[in-house]
Amino acid sequence: MLDRYVETLNRLRIGVLILSVIAVLVGVAGVRRLDVDTDFDVFMPSDSVRMRALRSMTDSFGDSDQLLVIAEVLGPESPSERTLLNAVQDFPAISRNLERVSGVSAAPSPVPDALLELEGDALAAALEAFQEMS
Repeated sequence: MLDRYVETLNRLRIGVLILSVIAVLVGVAGVRRLDVDTDFDVFMPSDSVRMRALRSMTDSFGDSDQLLVIAEVLGPESPSERTLLNAVQDFPAISRNLERVSGVSAAPSPVPDALLELEGDALAAALEAFQEMS
């Protein structure tokens, strides 16, 4: 049975190849027309109280589209290369650079400003607590 299948494919190889190319082209054309709406408001009736509240919130605070970026600052391969203090001190600058990107409205730093103002034992204790959380 398998031999007959292979013989048929071998005999019709040009036709199978052309049919495969056509199927791929049709698939690519279909994917290009595909539109995905990730907004959860498509599930709410447009005249509902909750939809009006969502529109009011969006008008006041801006769009709800968000992107979360997670960065590993201390890799397991060489933790001595960067200290936690260096990594913590870099976050505000990274946030400021991200806020300069077109279309980015805010890029809050995960590091509170008060942590950057600490010194000595207070800074060491805060960094230890910070490391335990991650």
